[in-house]
Order: sequence, then C-alpha cells, then structure tokens
Amino acid sequence: MDVSRWVDDRLASLDTDRRWQPNTETALVRLHSRSRVTSRRRWIYGLATAAAAGLLLLVVQSPQACANPRGCAASLWQKMFLAQSRTAPAGRYSQVADFKEAGSGSAPVVCEIYSDYQCPACAQLYSQVLPVLVEQYVKTGKVKLVHRDFPLPMHRYARLAARYANAAGQIGRYDPVVDQIFRTQDLWKQDGSIDVQVAQVLKPSEMAKVREIVERDAALDGTVAADVAEARSANLNATPTLVITAGSKRQVIPGVPALPLLQSYLDQLLAQ
Repeated sequence: MDVSRWVDDRLASLDTDRRWQPNTETALVRLHSRSRVTSRRRWIYGLATAAAAGLLLLVVQSPQACANPRGCAASLWQKMFLAQSRTAPAGRYSQVADFKEAGSGSAPVVCEIYSDYQCPACAQLYSQVLPVLVEQYVKTGKVKLVHRDFPLPMHRYARLAARYANAAGQIGRYDPVVDQIFRTQDLWKQDGSIDVQVAQVLKPSEMAKVREIVERDAALDGTVAADVAEARSANLNATPTLVITAGSKRQVIPGVPALPLLQSYLDQLLAQ
C-alpha cells in the first residue's frame, strides 16, 4: 500500500469543490429563516413556562388550609360570597361538648364554625364577625353557635391550643381562654408558649386544674378528633369555615364572610 498516495487522496477530498461559488443572498435568507424559527421556539417555550408557573402558583395558593381573604376587595368578596358557598348534605350534626355550644337549643338556625387557633383568618373572624353574630343572633335565640376544632397539620401548635381551650371548658372557663388564645396568637405561635398566655386570664388554682387536664387527660382530644372527622366527611379543607343549618338545608361558607352579607343571609333564613 502506497501510504503517501493514500494520505494525499484523503487531504484532497477535504478541499472545497472548485465549482462551488459563495451565494451571500441565499445564506442571509437561510440565516433569517433559522432566526425566526429559533425566536418562535423561544416564545412558545416562554409562554409554556409562564403558564406552568401560573398553574403551580394557583395550586399553592388554593385554600387547602387556613383560608385568609385579607386583601380582597370588599365588593369582590361580596360577589364571591354566595358563589363560593355550597350546599352540604343535610343531616344531623354530631354532638360536641356543652361548653363549645352557645345559644338556644331550639334556635331555628345552627351555625357551626370550624376553626384553627393558629389560623390568622380564624382570629380575624373571632374578633370582627363573631361578636356581632353573638350579640344579634345567638343571645336573641335566633342562632345556635357551635365551635368545631379543626387544627391543620401546617400549624404546629394548633392542637395544643385546642387542648388548653377544651381543658378550660371542663372547669367552666372556656370563653375567656379561647378569647385569650386568639388575641395572643402572634405571641405563642412563635414558640408554643400557650401556657404562659392562658395563665394570664385564670386564677392560679384554675390554671393548676387546666394544666393537670392537659397533661393527664387521655380523652381530652376526643372532641377534637370528632370535629376533624366531621370536617372530613363534609369535604372541608380550610379554616375558618362556617356551616349554617336551617331545617334540612346546610350551607358551607369558607373563609371570613363580609359581616353585612352574613347578616343578610341569616335574616333571609330566619324570615322563611
């Protein structure tokens, strides 16, 4: 084999064909065409990425827990009030401890409030809506109020707070302890110092009883478990949630409703 000739042939094959002539116009057309294709692909990719990000944000922000309508315009929330509410299956609501109920047993309307002590929206409902609801409807015998414990997994100290509230309920001090827990939420949610906050509204002898119940009563979480089961059976997944029962109709209202709209709805039920 003539190696030198073979190498010369290989190198010669790499030479540009002498018949070839550069065509600048054709090259520019092809370059612009490829640029348009690349730009279109980048635009489609960017649009798809933005859509995927928007969908992910919607999923993350869906009210699976601790619904908080703060920041929504009042008019928008009022428009969404009845649209977001839904009818739950009619039926007898399960029993709860007596201290978690308020109002007349013969009231024509029952309002169950599913709440989480560490939920900011629940604290908002308790401070802004509940006082008017109690004064105008519960104390007048029109509405029976039922508190439901619905501690969410995302809130580390919610169950502990429920234990203190329910322990206080057993010694007849439910309302002041619930009020204190909600009012000092920003303090104890940092480190779970619920005991310190509750001790400020109870006598030392009362606090000693509450601590003993919290530490020793194995059945203390029974009503909490029953409330959570009730919420799951009704497909509830956010706090606060109101379940309003009038006759055979049960209406589920998530979040913190606008007070005038809630009053109007209750008045309509009472007028029927």
